Amino acid sequence: MRLACDGYGIAPAKISEDLEEVKLSAEDRALSNEEKISKATTMLFDSNYTSMKDDIINNVIGGLGKLLEKTHNDQFDSFKRAVSLSQREHIMLIVILIATFAMILMTISLLVAPMRKSSKYIKNSEMLPIEGSQEYAYLAATYNSMLEQTMKHHEELSYEATHDELTGLHNRKMFEAKREELANADTAMLIIDLDHFKQVNDTYGHETGDRVLQKVADALRHSFRLEDYVCRIGGDEFAVIMVQMKPELIHVVEDKIANVRERMTDEDGLPPSTLSIGAAFSGDPGDDELFKKADLALYRTKEKGRNGYTFYSRM
Repeated sequence: MRLACDGYGIAPAKISEDLEEVKLSAEDRALSNEEKISKATTMLFDSNYTSMKDDIINNVIGGLGKLLEKTHNDQFDSFKRAVSLSQREHIMLIVILIATFAMILMTISLLVAPMRKSSKYIKNSEMLPIEGSQEYAYLAATYNSMLEQTMKHHEELSYEATHDELTGLHNRKMFEAKREELANADTAMLIIDLDHFKQVNDTYGHETGDRVLQKVADALRHSFRLEDYVCRIGGDEFAVIMVQMKPELIHVVEDKIANVRERMTDEDGLPPSTLSIGAAFSGDPGDDELFKKADLALYRTKEKGRNGYTFYSRM
């Protein structure tokens, strides 16, 4: 270092007091400044220095390599974690989409489809099939119960509106409706009166009178066909409309009348009762309507002493 200071013209004291005490050899003092600097440089940067420098450089390079490798590995690990996380997110998204689609399909299959299908049943007032989801099945069962009750109530109201409460026969309203409906069809009409019914009520009471009316109703109901319309049109007045009946079938009507009169003679503890009957066919001559013809025939039966029957065509 003293040799370099001399070569560069630097006072050793400016660098270190210890350096000033160092003495150069006569050989070193004889060297020129350039030679002093060259020798000092050679002495300072000898093979040991070069080896140490190379070691330092190699260590720095090795450290940098390891740092780069670690950084690269860390980056790669982070990338793998990011890819793995992204893959899991994609998988979860796919699972969610599949689950959502499955729920939509289940909703359509178990709820929407049955509800669409049920509209035609509701429109036609029919029972709903118990199918689909538990919620829909419960709603369908509830609807069916309400519909059943409504239909039953409707039937009861319809029955009450068209049937006589005491006898269970069709009432006057039903009779008038069927008269109009069958006005142009081949029919026979019978008008039936219970003879001296007022005397039955006055003598035996109204309860007995009601039982006699029920007896007449049973006799008529069991004598005529199911397709015929047997009606109670007044207090002690009944009527029967026989469908698909022409004048040439008068013997069929006579058989029915005979059966009714026979049933009226049954021994049942009730006071004896007789019937007066007037009958007419839609094919009978005359301009009067069928009901009036049958009523005229009934009047003729009463003129003859009651307890019998008269056909309008034989008056």
